Amino acid sequence: MSSFTRFRSPAAGTCVSLAVAAALFAADAAAQLDEIVVTAQRRAESLQDVPLAVSSLDAEAMGRAGITDISRLEFAAPGFTFGASGSDARPAIRGTRTETVSNAADPTTAFYADDVYQPRTSSALLPFVDVSRVEVLRGPQGTLFGRNAFGGAVRVFSNAPTNELQGGADVQIGNYEHLRVSGYVNLPVNDQFQLRIAGLREVRDGYVENIFIDNDSMLDEDQDFVRVSARILPNDDIDIVLRAHHWKQRGSGGGAFGYYNAGTQIDPGTGLTDLNGPLVQINTRNGAGGTTLVTDPYKVSRDQPTTQDGEQLALSGTLTWGLGGMDLTLISSFIDADLVRNNDDDFSENPGSITTIADDYRTYSQEVQLASTGDDNFMDWVVGAFYYNDKSSYLFLFDNPFVIVGGVPTATPSPGIEFGNETFVDTRSTAVFGQATFNVTEQLGLRAGVRYTRDEKEFTVLSRTTSTDGNQTAAGDETFSEVTYLAGVDFKLTPENLLYASYSTGFNAGGFNSNGTSYEEQKVDAFEIGSKNRFLDGILQLNVSAYFNDFKDLLAQQYITVGPTVLAIQTNAGAAKARGVELELQAAPTAELRVGGFVTYNKATFGDYILGNPFALGGTPGLPTNAVQLDGQDIPLHPTWALGATASYDIDAGQLGTFTPFVQSAYKGDHVTSDLGFTASRQSSYTKTDLRLFWLSRSENWGAEAYVQNLEDKAVINRSTVGGQTAIFQNFAPPRTFGLKFRYRFN
Repeated sequence: MSSFTRFRSPAAGTCVSLAVAAALFAADAAAQLDEIVVTAQRRAESLQDVPLAVSSLDAEAMGRAGITDISRLEFAAPGFTFGASGSDARPAIRGTRTETVSNAADPTTAFYADDVYQPRTSSALLPFVDVSRVEVLRGPQGTLFGRNAFGGAVRVFSNAPTNELQGGADVQIGNYEHLRVSGYVNLPVNDQFQLRIAGLREVRDGYVENIFIDNDSMLDEDQDFVRVSARILPNDDIDIVLRAHHWKQRGSGGGAFGYYNAGTQIDPGTGLTDLNGPLVQINTRNGAGGTTLVTDPYKVSRDQPTTQDGEQLALSGTLTWGLGGMDLTLISSFIDADLVRNNDDDFSENPGSITTIADDYRTYSQEVQLASTGDDNFMDWVVGAFYYNDKSSYLFLFDNPFVIVGGVPTATPSPGIEFGNETFVDTRSTAVFGQATFNVTEQLGLRAGVRYTRDEKEFTVLSRTTSTDGNQTAAGDETFSEVTYLAGVDFKLTPENLLYASYSTGFNAGGFNSNGTSYEEQKVDAFEIGSKNRFLDGILQLNVSAYFNDFKDLLAQQYITVGPTVLAIQTNAGAAKARGVELELQAAPTAELRVGGFVTYNKATFGDYILGNPFALGGTPGLPTNAVQLDGQDIPLHPTWALGATASYDIDAGQLGTFTPFVQSAYKGDHVTSDLGFTASRQSSYTKTDLRLFWLSRSENWGAEAYVQNLEDKAVINRSTVGGQTAIFQNFAPPRTFGLKFRYRFN
């Protein structure tokens, strides 16, 4: 049977019922879970032999779960929550969250495509096209992946060329006029040279309707992607893979910091805006004139359409050279990308303000690794060095086309941009690292690793207008360096049962704000214990991990008044702690039935953590007022409880092929979607369910799928923030979607 009909997702279910089911059907010798191979420790290993919390899905598992980019990984990886705003991914893992999306700081969760680090939160939304697997590493990965993996790492691997002629195509149609066409072809020119070409074209109307402009919507799709890969095998020892991809984004996108204006919060007793007051759905934005807002989170009413225009070109090469008992690996990459976004910043039907954000960067990286090979070594080890250079600019413009009086635009043209700046950053990062496992006995292993990182950052900030190139308002340079390390112990009770414990550290480099102020590194001490197990001859798999993360100098957004707007700057606000337990379970009770489950408990709270209150800004321009102590409050996007369940069953229909019904459901408890935890940022508990029915032909060349996602049609907040005039901006996950998908494969 083709792997298309096998379920391999590590997501979902409850432990007791699945264990009972597995035991009841243990006599079925044909039932067994597939082995999953990962490179979470920079070498190919079985997932069950890796002593850290990793979730991995292959192409079939991602297809089952409807995962076409990072946004739906929370259905498959416990402890991972997806947040978003505009065109930026804001994932959260084990107490970390993504607050900064400008070029002056680094994301807290690292995103890798074919072992190449993607430097922006927007580039983390690369579509998954002809992908072989994805790995989600939870917790800081400071030794092997550096400062960028402060909270964890998401690693995506495309299929490399092979020596077989093969290809395929997928066509998906759905509501919101959705059309997604993707395909690939593998061309074995000869034994020493192979090519693989993969591509995507996707269009879809937006989930969010603009009721003021006909045929205008937000959060649409209009993207093209193509990747060309070449494999060169000059001899038995050298393997070279070259890749080039081009990604083009158009359409409306999702604006800047949240497409939906929820209103503001007002204390009924005083009539003043208040952090804990009830939500009042009045548009307080300058230029809106106090109009009433649309209450449906999937509808807006704006006079200006939202637009985005982005392009990325990426080149990379990986050389692996077998040197007899060790492998030398070289990874080189270059990325050239830009993304421009415009949105109606008064969020109203009035001809008021417009915001433009333009992000442009060119990144070069080079990594060299030397790793031991073989299974009989006393010591398994890897050493390496990494160099990274990123030159970027981030432009923010706030423009009122007309003079505004009393919050309402007049007929008088505005003399120019009311507020704007452009931040230029040149980052050079170097690192050396090493990690080893000492195999004391066949059962006992001792792990140790260390990494030294040095970052040099230079920045310049220019004020911007429509008529000049800008005046320098701030400049500076700073160096950040840190040593991160890991120590752990692993013990194999049996070949199928692993116990492990580790202590590790991580950090995220400091940076600069557009007003010239700087901030220091974020740091974390992480403790983890876990167990990985297979029972009943591979029918049942149970992985458990418990962790405690102690954060220091954690970054948060501070709000200051600058002219007509509120400027969000980064500051080392204080401490936080996260502790939790994650359980993943899979079972194959019969050859036809696959079930799985995850349960997570995660208590992530702030310690001594002080922020300015954006609902009470005033007084001296540029200074926050009415500071708020968040000690004991929950960190955003971290529900205390999360659960999931999946199940699939293959039905053999003889000459008609195989039918496979599939169900996937996830529950997330109450949580907040902003550091300040204000009233409107609170997301109540919810359940989301996906249903799918797969068909695979007898020849396994043809397939089809009918699906519905978010059956409950639940509107879920995945980001909240406060802008100028105390307006609350939010972003919501997609509503219910449904459709059909057809596939063809040849080999």
